[in-house]
Amino acid sequence: MVWRGYDGTTNMIYYASNTEGSWAAPEKISPGLKLNESPRIALDAGGDPRVVWQGEDDVTARVFYSENVRNGWSYPQNISPGIRGSLLPRIALDAEGDPHAAWQGHDSGSIARAYYAEAESLLYTYYFAEGCTGEG
Repeated sequence: MVWRGYDGTTNMIYYASNTEGSWAAPEKISPGLKLNESPRIALDAGGDPRVVWQGEDDVTARVFYSENVRNGWSYPQNISPGIRGSLLPRIALDAEGDPHAAWQGHDSGSIARAYYAEAESLLYTYYFAEGCTGEG
């Protein structure tokens, strides 16, 4: 399970697992970031968690990704570089267990657009979803 919790300074993203009816201690997975929101989780075939969320760096809201594949949490990776106001991320895994993420972001103007990122071995490539804008 993932959730947003306040650590006394800012919102952080936490994870906890349940094994045989017993909850493990919560783990903080968003170190060094602020105003973390909207975590989403996907589990691979082995039950290993992959998480995306929005968090602020020193400039704007970004989408971050982290995974825990049997040896602890990876450092959060910004998967929305160069995209301002990245919000409301979602995650899914394909048949090979590779993560795919989608979110709302803004280009150099003020129009909201849909973005998509795919990864193999944590090397993300992101795409602007052509024709998807916030225009009515």
